[in-house]
Amino acid sequence: QWFLWKSLLDLSRPDLSWQIARTALDLWMNETQSSYSCFEHFLASNGRGCGWHQFSGLSCPVICWFSSYFVVGTFTAGFEVLFREAAFDDDFSRFEAFLCFDQTSPCHERSLLVCLNHLFDYEAEFRGCLVRCSRPHQGLLQI
Repeated sequence: QWFLWKSLLDLSRPDLSWQIARTALDLWMNETQSSYSCFEHFLASNGRGCGWHQFSGLSCPVICWFSSYFVVGTFTAGFEVLFREAAFDDDFSRFEAFLCFDQTSPCHERSLLVCLNHLFDYEAEFRGCLVRCSRPHQGLLQI
């Protein structure tokens, strides 16, 4: 799911990437509250975890999803965007970045996630032009 999630950001589908992350985070939260384990996979029939659980690699996607959507000062893109320079201001109310795009695929829209201070409203610009963005919750911009 993590690879699909990152690829959906590259395809400018932050709505579907959010659906994957939210589903996984909800499943993980429910299972860890019941068993205190992060299992290898979850059963569709009951949402419970099963399989191996005794190594930390299984929790890495969960940590990445949580950070990408809920940790202020985090910015995330798919595989086709490289952040050459990126900076938040002191109160996390502004984010500025120098982006590089993968040149092996045709030019197309991509999505970024930026977690900012939830006390402010935001808009996004790219090369001086306003760009479309959404907010699944206060402080998170899906650009």
